[in-house]
Amino acid sequence: MVRGVDYLHQVQEAYPGDWIFSSELSTGGQNSDVLIINGDLVFRFPKYAHVLEQLEHEVTILKAIEGRVPLEIPVPSYVSLEGKQVGQAFVGYRMIPGHPLWREPYQAIQDQAKLPLQQVLVRAGKGFHHAVVVDFSFLVLQSTRHVDVLADPR
Repeated sequence: MVRGVDYLHQVQEAYPGDWIFSSELSTGGQNSDVLIINGDLVFRFPKYAHVLEQLEHEVTILKAIEGRVPLEIPVPSYVSLEGKQVGQAFVGYRMIPGHPLWREPYQAIQDQAKLPLQQVLVRAGKGFHHAVVVDFSFLVLQSTRHVDVLADPR
């Protein structure tokens, strides 16, 4: 079992120096453990090999769309994936301000108060549709489930 100290060591080994002042570990994620460094840097450590492979693709996509979409997205500034295994590999980025919008809190919002939020989401969706087209043909989908979902969006 990998522990927070091990994760911190991985980060310090890949990015040496005296820049880490605090860290907080969260192991409750389904696919990744998360180490928050200095209160504003998120480091994701995949728990499984297939998640590590997905994270490599995610980094490629995030770097390709950086500055091309109307929302703040994670920008991988700390990447240590090449040749790494589960427990060693990680991706780090500056934390995006705000809070997750989970289903229950959203449903608790009065309908009138949802309108401004819905307008923001619509503007963001339109922005994605008008964003510069990026060629993602380099990504090969491994799962037939994903292919089915893409082929038949019902």
